[in-house]
Amino acid sequence: MHVHAPSCDSCRRGWHCVRACVRQADLFNEFFANVGVKDDGTVPYCHNVAPKSTLETVTFTEDNILSVINKLKPNLFSGPDRLPLVFFKNLKFCLAGPMALMFNQFISVGAVPKEWKTAIIVPVFKKGPTAYW
Repeated sequence: MHVHAPSCDSCRRGWHCVRACVRQADLFNEFFANVGVKDDGTVPYCHNVAPKSTLETVTFTEDNILSVINKLKPNLFSGPDRLPLVFFKNLKFCLAGPMALMFNQFISVGAVPKEWKTAIIVPVFKKGPTAYW
């Protein structure tokens, strides 16, 4: 899939470019519908979850999630999922409810997916001598 941009190299080569916002949305929907998993309405069972301690007063709300998303800097790198932060910023009103529900579920069982415990760490030069970079 390719989205048209001014002075786009792909457009100059004659590749197909999407110019209408609705068509762009349809293409994204078609792509993610094909690579996703259809919801069968069942909640997966968490195996061998034995919480060592519990947090009974932590609750996530849509407003909490919106507040955090609003504070994200869109120029920062994405995580291991490779989703750009601008994705979350642009879809925050669609994502806040499901994310709050998901985070509350993780807190209730005392576990998070192991993939969420990984990160991509990139050193960023701020100031000072560059000899070590």
